[in-house]
Amino acid sequence: MKKKLIAVGIAATLGAMSGVASAAMAINSGGLGNITVLPYYSAQNGNNTLLSITNTDTTNGKVVKVRFRGAEWSDDVFDFQIFLSPGDVWTGAVVASGTVAKLEAAGDNSCTLPATVGQAAGNNFIASRLWENPATGTMEGYVEVITMANIPPTITTTAAATVLASNVQGLAAGSFPAATYANPLYTAIKHVNGVAPCTSAVLTGLLQDNQVYGYAAGGGGAAGGSARADFTANGYTDQALWLTAPTKNSLMTHSVVINVDASKAYTFAATGMDTTGTTVKQYFRQSNDGITFNEADFQDLTQDRIFYPANTTAAEITSATNGVLISDVDAGTRGVGTALPMFQFDMPDLSTPMETAGGFVSADINGTATPDSASREQRDFVLAVMQKSGVVTEFFTDASLNGATDVVMNQPIRRFFYWYGTDTATDSTPTTVGHATINGATYNVYGETASVYQPLLGSTNAIPTTGASFYDREEQTNTVSTDIVISPQLPGQTTTYFLKGEVAVWSLNTSGGATAATGAELTTLAVAVPGDYTAGWGMISTTSDQASTRGGTLAGGGATFATEGSLPVIGFTAMNVFNAAAGAAGTNYGLALPLRFGN
Repeated sequence: MKKKLIAVGIAATLGAMSGVASAAMAINSGGLGNITVLPYYSAQNGNNTLLSITNTDTTNGKVVKVRFRGAEWSDDVFDFQIFLSPGDVWTGAVVASGTVAKLEAAGDNSCTLPATVGQAAGNNFIASRLWENPATGTMEGYVEVITMANIPPTITTTAAATVLASNVQGLAAGSFPAATYANPLYTAIKHVNGVAPCTSAVLTGLLQDNQVYGYAAGGGGAAGGSARADFTANGYTDQALWLTAPTKNSLMTHSVVINVDASKAYTFAATGMDTTGTTVKQYFRQSNDGITFNEADFQDLTQDRIFYPANTTAAEITSATNGVLISDVDAGTRGVGTALPMFQFDMPDLSTPMETAGGFVSADINGTATPDSASREQRDFVLAVMQKSGVVTEFFTDASLNGATDVVMNQPIRRFFYWYGTDTATDSTPTTVGHATINGATYNVYGETASVYQPLLGSTNAIPTTGASFYDREEQTNTVSTDIVISPQLPGQTTTYFLKGEVAVWSLNTSGGATAATGAELTTLAVAVPGDYTAGWGMISTTSDQASTRGGTLAGGGATFATEGSLPVIGFTAMNVFNAAAGAAGTNYGLALPLRFGN
């Protein structure tokens, strides 16, 4: 296996910090996490996806961001907030609504923003940000579940405080001595006889509260007027008391992709992870208030460069400490961002720093500071804990039992390695096809130079990988000679394996179309197992490929890549068999197996 490139960047960052405390991310083998990621959801071809999110903290409430991202380019297709009281469980279902997916959470009594998330009719997913395939692009994807903050049961003041006037939080005007008081937000979300009050004025009145940015003018305290006048004498604002840093390893999340008509279901747990350092709260309003931060702010907030200024060049966000992790191509004529409008609901994401601010060294987007930025460190740490050079899985495709096997491989951090360029006339890299229409312009999509995603083929939304090996159940494996090929392969070409999209689904021993096990369609690869094996096991490379030439249409006739590396992959294998001997109707079985890996 090639040396992981990301390790070099992390080591350089740590060395440059000269004693500044730093932390990383860690996967929790027990499955709990401050952040949990579900690798797949589907409303495709008769599927429903049932979701369950549990707050295992029996002391504090949680405010949690739930974001559904499309399978193709990780576009945000639906997001909302859940306010979980201690020990609370939120449940919902993703189902089809014509050609789009929708979320149903009828019967759940947890508080959400917006409150309509729990309505009986459900809420359709939103296709306005899809780069391609808006007709069905919401039907498959994956889910980010991010704890933004704890909601403690009480708040404590250390000095006398004044409330200016009666307000929506239920505090009368007057002076309050230093003491411990009931937390109004906790009271608003705590279940009473099985039902949470979900006091609308309290929930919708929450303001942005995180480690970097303050409140907008008039947003809180005395400046916000009497309706927002909490404890003000000592500069306290609502969230400074109501919200605290999230507790680690507290969320438990799982899903079931179920097809009732086909009588099969695949159950899988989310990947749970936490920072190894001190957590911070990162609360943003569930609103379409615009975020108009300057260039330096973006690096401390997100690596989703789709929001970066369109005229920002790659050199302007190069970290001198970590070397040229992003470099100019074609004399710097290609930009990095698209200036897509950014809103409060866009944050936080998986690259938003979840550690103490002191654990990172900030850098301006314009290169005036040399150390790495907080959001790039967060992104790289998530990448590092998810990286795998390959995965191992079993398969069963025996036609006599209608056997089917799909391997689902999600790369939840991939989006944060994109940059966007419009200079198609001078581009010399493989992805020269204008791909995405974003914010009124057509962009090529590129993987970050010298990262594991440099081989990204933006025109086909694919990462070439170094191969796959399959074995039957009797120790046999197939060796392909130089002249016996998978047709229509031409002389000089090699068999190309790749991961397409953010949620790649390999369907074994099928000829294309909807996959046989999960019914996936958006980001699939039909793989004929060499040797015509119908049962056995396989090793699938999840290492991006730097092969000097790639044949066929995948790379447009050949491409040269500079780097390769282990990709961040989570997922499962879905296997289906049908036993016709069980009776007139037969019996269908759906099995979900975790991906195994050795690194």
